[in-house]
Amino acid sequence: MKKCILFITLLGLGLSACKKEEITKADTEPIEENSLSINGETYSVQFITKTAAYILNLSSDKFSVNIDRNTIDLKEYDMSIPLTDLSSDLKRIKNENK
Repeated sequence: MKKCILFITLLGLGLSACKKEEITKADTEPIEENSLSINGETYSVQFITKTAAYILNLSSDKFSVNIDRNTIDLKEYDMSIPLTDLSSDLKRIKNENK
């Protein structure tokens, strides 16, 4: 019985001594090579797509960013929104996530 208690105690100490790795937000997000500058602020294409999806309450796969025209296109609705129209919301959400 003493050996069993000793084993459980040592097992508990061994497991509690294990170092836990903290996963930061920067580690989980892929690096986006494409970025745009809108009103002096730089945003990744992924951030723009996710933010537009959040603002418009739609899935992010329904959007595509047109870098040449500086617009975000809604695929299903054949509609484009100039990114300058979203610049204040993009800036606000970017600052909230810092």
